[in-house]
Amino acid sequence: MLCDPSVSAGTDAADEGRGSGKAASALNVALINLPWASFRRPSIQLGLLGAIARQGGHHVTLAHLNLELAARLGKPLYDAIAEHRSTSLGDWLFARAAFPDTAPDGAPFIERYRKILGDVLQRVDGPSLTALLAFREGGAERFLREQIAAQDWQDVQLFGLTSTFQQNTACFAMARLLKQHFPQATIVAGGANFDGEMGEEWVKAAPQIDIIVSGEGDVAFPRLLDAIGCAEPLDKVPNLIFLKDGQPHRTARLPVLRDLDSLPLPDYDEYFERAHRLGLLTSGARLDVDLPVETSRGCWWGERRHCTFCGLNGQSMAFRSKSSDRVRDEFAALTRRYRSYRLFAVDNIADMKFHKSLFPDLAEQGTSYDIFYEVKSGLLPDHLERLKAAGVSRIQPGIESLSTHVLGLMDKGVRAIANVNLLRWSAILGMDVSWNLLWGFPGEHDQDYLDQAKLARNLWHLQPPIGVSRIWLERFSPLFQRRGEDVSPPIPEASLAGVYPNAVDLSRAAYFFEYDLETDVSSESYAALSEVSGEWKEQWSSSRLPRLDFHYSPGFLQIDDLRDPSREGVFTYEGDAAEIYRAMTRIPRTVEQLLADSKAPSDRMDIIIDEFCALGLAMRDGEQLLALALPYRREGRRA
Repeated sequence: MLCDPSVSAGTDAADEGRGSGKAASALNVALINLPWASFRRPSIQLGLLGAIARQGGHHVTLAHLNLELAARLGKPLYDAIAEHRSTSLGDWLFARAAFPDTAPDGAPFIERYRKILGDVLQRVDGPSLTALLAFREGGAERFLREQIAAQDWQDVQLFGLTSTFQQNTACFAMARLLKQHFPQATIVAGGANFDGEMGEEWVKAAPQIDIIVSGEGDVAFPRLLDAIGCAEPLDKVPNLIFLKDGQPHRTARLPVLRDLDSLPLPDYDEYFERAHRLGLLTSGARLDVDLPVETSRGCWWGERRHCTFCGLNGQSMAFRSKSSDRVRDEFAALTRRYRSYRLFAVDNIADMKFHKSLFPDLAEQGTSYDIFYEVKSGLLPDHLERLKAAGVSRIQPGIESLSTHVLGLMDKGVRAIANVNLLRWSAILGMDVSWNLLWGFPGEHDQDYLDQAKLARNLWHLQPPIGVSRIWLERFSPLFQRRGEDVSPPIPEASLAGVYPNAVDLSRAAYFFEYDLETDVSSESYAALSEVSGEWKEQWSSSRLPRLDFHYSPGFLQIDDLRDPSREGVFTYEGDAAEIYRAMTRIPRTVEQLLADSKAPSDRMDIIIDEFCALGLAMRDGEQLLALALPYRREGRRA
């Protein structure tokens, strides 16, 4: 709640220069989303914090200015830059606008990454590298100045900026220009890029930002607004970082919010108004925009065994979720309000309790949602069937590897055979799967990747990985935290040196790092897996999709192998062999389980299984076995 308006504003060393100096009142607040956030969905950070601030009596406007740049550059080019990860291209483009006098010269970045950047631009028929450099040296700042001039912000007392991934320099640049135009306004920034010591370094490197909210802002941000409105000391507000006596000062850390049901619905009105005005959305049914929804925070798996390479939830791992009733009502309210049934869950992992409540309820209601969720790898067919019935048609499981040994090094808690079965059942159910293969873990072996390459050739009928790449060393990940004294300290990701001034201590500010983890795996072994995965993707880009189907009737089974044009075939099995194969088509089974359900003697069983595996019709993972073929469907399938 706001303080008594009769309380006059005072000054305090902790908030000197950050208040308006007027009697306390509701604040005029503008929350801004900048490049390179995706233009394909509104910002849940803005939508949620805006709604929370309004509940507190403040006057809030939102501005998805990333849409303006997407309209100017065109969707393909904007997408290519926003989704690019191998260099800090997005931040490089706004570096001069953020640090006009101290940003590194732009030409060396172009020269060092000429091939990578050229490939990015060529894929979207984009501008020349010279044009990119020109945008960095002047176009980026002109773009931001134009946006400021186009907004009615004369009465705004507090600007809020959010930064995740490559939004940092756009955020810093906008803060600098806002200070020039509205020197009495308070500039606040928040987002994942300010967690931990990163926030402390950035508040020094970008003093145009008055206050950083480091951590969850659901409670801290409205308390900050009330403190500024009442001219109270900022030391009383949790989760803040600001300069005090020239040094970063951090206030008390607030425990994570547990009652997620208490949060309001996010407000996406401004996003849709702006997107329509700019012509970024198709007319008619809204099939090209996702509505971000949040049903949980943290990671229940990470609470048990933090995946070694993952830096997410660095300071907020504790898992919390909304009630099923609240989620169900929220889905309905958002789809009614925004006329879109495409829902994008921003959760790091779906709550397993939803399989007994939310998902069956949505299926029973007969809803028509098209939902995206990140899910635990190795889900059972029962789980996937519930997801599909509820409208979850797009999933991102943390598969990451098809080697049980490497998955163990990751602390994934799942075997490769379970990941393969998830891919099988996603194909059977018609679910789109977004997944990757990663390498670069201490303790891995050449054989881990040679075996994966061999297995991958048998999986071409399943949705291929998006890519195969070395892991990024992320701040807050166990691999980053467990560095021993005998290991050289990690180096901030190389391209960052071409973005930020020398005065920035990137060892404190960076999220991604270079590393030299001990491994004896040869580059040829990694290349073998990459090559097979590339061929796999090529097969899926052709007009004729690879298939491996089985047809079954009691005592007879036929497998049509159409995975690879060079080795197509038809295999038929009768009697025991037919029943054994069919027994492996739902979940992985052990030989003992198969023997218990079959009349075949053990030596006959071994011969049959060896043949299935030799032909690539089944896989073996330790004691477990799994059929790879999918049940035949006349209409075919594409996940």
